[in-house]
Amino acid sequence: EMPGWMEKSWLNYIMAGGHHVKTYEDNSGAKYYKVTIAAKNKINEYYNNKWFLYRDDWSNKLDDLIMSMEDSVRKYGTKLLILDNLMTIDLDSNENSELLKQTECINKLIRFAMKYSVAVVLVAHPRKMPKGEEVGIYDISGTSNIINLAHRTIGLRRIDKEKEKSNHDVCLTLIKDRMRGKAGKRINMYYDIPTRRFYTNEAEYDYQYSWDDGKYPALPYPHLEEREVYGEC
Repeated sequence: EMPGWMEKSWLNYIMAGGHHVKTYEDNSGAKYYKVTIAAKNKINEYYNNKWFLYRDDWSNKLDDLIMSMEDSVRKYGTKLLILDNLMTIDLDSNENSELLKQTECINKLIRFAMKYSVAVVLVAHPRKMPKGEEVGIYDISGTSNIINLAHRTIGLRRIDKEKEKSNHDVCLTLIKDRMRGKAGKRINMYYDIPTRRFYTNEAEYDYQYSWDDGKYPALPYPHLEEREVYGEC
């Protein structure tokens, strides 16, 4: 959905974490954040031939995407493939065949995942919904088979903090889980703007990915005071 350079930039923030993201101010006093050059270099070095982005100028037809996915799995041993999002994939459909083509897309991705024993994540946006309302089985734009056929469906929504008396930022809902049968489970999470990380506790907030072998003091937990006021959700 985003251009490759932006996708790479956002992922750098997540991989870097708070120890390697610095805060700056522009001339108007507005804050902005940058990953340190040293961290970027180490991230690029560690994830070389491990982490790939599909080129912006390549075809977005489904069969071409699957061909590229197959090349990545065969050549590099890729285990996780993310397609973001369904509406940006060219399914060669028209007004009358759109839902049928979406169903065919889901089936092709499922067969691909099973054939190569990999995880395929397909992002699908929900219909316009009232703020704070849970994303359900029939709220995804497109055919209901997106959820009917998928092995696991996860919904993510912003929390209405005032209405729900919560200082969390987002709620993750396990809408469907064919593998383990734990549908309906809800997890409230925080979102950290500087690092673009979702987390539920101190350990997740301060997590160091494999590229980072440094030793640092624990970061101050940004939501500690708020949690004491609002309590656990």
